[in-house]
Parts: sequence; structure tokens; C-alpha cells
Amino acid sequence: MFILRALLIYTLACSAANAEIRQTTDLQVIKREIFASPKDTLVVFDTDFVLITPSDEAFILSVTDEGQNVLNKTYDDLWSRLSLDDVEEMQSIVMRTKPWRPVTPDTAQIFNEIKNKGYKVLGLTSGGTGTFGKMRSLEKWMVEELKNIDIIFDKNFINAKPGSLDQYIPSISKHYAKAKHVCFPAAENGIIFTCMASKGEVLDAYLQFANIKPKKIIFIDDRAIHLKTVENFCKKFNIQYIGYEYTAIKEQAKHLKLNQRRFNLQSKILELTKTWLNDAQADIVLATIDK
Repeated sequence: MFILRALLIYTLACSAANAEIRQTTDLQVIKREIFASPKDTLVVFDTDFVLITPSDEAFILSVTDEGQNVLNKTYDDLWSRLSLDDVEEMQSIVMRTKPWRPVTPDTAQIFNEIKNKGYKVLGLTSGGTGTFGKMRSLEKWMVEELKNIDIIFDKNFINAKPGSLDQYIPSISKHYAKAKHVCFPAAENGIIFTCMASKGEVLDAYLQFANIKPKKIIFIDDRAIHLKTVENFCKKFNIQYIGYEYTAIKEQAKHLKLNQRRFNLQSKILELTKTWLNDAQADIVLATIDK
């Protein structure tokens, strides 16, 4: 009985050691964990709200439930009155013209320190692929936005064209059936685009497609649900896993309060003129109105 109990405790301890999710607001903490790991560790970064973020207040606040509800109501209203093509055109205009910045001033520096140490660094985003509104390629757009803040993923990873990963994703048909905007998971310039499908399943699909068999994965994402899907994948294949819920942008959001008047102006001008005014531009218009 004693030996059986000891074996059970040992098994549970090994399981806990093989998969763990932590939380931090500090990329330096994550960097130290990576540097303490073997060089064949696969480092996986989410992009939005981990490496890069919109600068405008309303989109930063979308990491909160209240902020996301505001955006959802705005788009639901547009969908109820306009065609899907019109709404997607407006969304693409916002994506293309709103200002972007690194999540923290040292984001690019830390990212490049990790790369320069010789670790394989892969991107994993829920973002879409292909054409969307006025954008010809969502993948190329994201690659360029990251490049503008000095973040370039490992180009040694092979690309996967939209649709080429589908055969490795068992639930992809169910995902397509309920998706509002259908796009196809792909990989471009070291970034995997899941098109809102499960990150764990699409990462699994890409690693099969590219014949990559990591012994350890460190994954950084701002949402616990995505960390869990990758954890499930790693447990299934006995891959050592550390997930980090990176909450720097949520911490920044705590110090913001939505300027509803400004956002209403931005939304109305977007609908009427197909132009997005960033916060600074909208504030100038409001100041002029108030004179």
C-alpha cells in the first residue's frame, strides 16, 4: 500500500511538473524562465495584447468585459442595419488605420533578446487570413504591423497556405459551420493564424504539418482559455509545458475609462465617411465643436 501511494504521489508530481500555467505582468519574468530552459524549447507568443496593441482607448479597454461589450453592441448595431460586406469594410478600415504600439516600451527588446539567444520563436494568433474588407491579406498585414515595431518571427518555419492545415484539425468543420466570417488557418513568416479556431488544435496541426516535435513549449497569451487549449495538446503528447497568462495590457486598462462621447463620434464618422479618427484626432474635433 505504501509503495502504491508513493507511486501515485510521484505520478501526480510529474504531471504537475509537465504542465503549468502562471500569470505575470512582466516579460522579464518570462524571459528568465525561457533562458533557464533548454535551447530546443519552442517559445510561442500570441501577438495581440501580448506583443502589439492598438493605441486607441476603446480597443485597449476591449480586454475587459465592459469594453468588449461596448464594441460588440456597436458592431451588432451595424450588422442589424448594414450588409456584412459593409461592416467588414469598416472593420478593415479601422484595423488598417488605427495606431498600433508595443504593449510595453521594452517588448521588442525582450523579444529580440530571446530570438538572439537561439530559441525558436513561433507566433500563434487568433487572427484571420486572406482578404477582409479592403485588406488583401490579413496575414501580411499583421506581419508588417509587427515588423514596424521591430518584431520579426523566425523565418525558418515553413509557411502553410490557408486550408493546408485543415486535414490535421478534427473539429474544423464544426468551427466553420458557426463562424461569422470564414477564413482558413495558415502560417506566414513564423506566425500561425488560427482564424478563431482552437489554438491548441491549430498549433498541433501546424507542428504535424511542419514535422516539428518539441520536448518543451513555453506559450505566452493574454487569455487563459487559449493557454488551456495548448496545455491540453501538450498533455496529450507528453510535452513539457509552461503557459503564461500575460496581463500587462489588462493592468494598463485598469487606469483607463472609456470616453463614450469620443467613441460615439469615432463610430459615427466611420459609418458616414468610412474613415477612422484616432483618439487624438477625435479629441481635436470635439474641442472644435465645443468652442
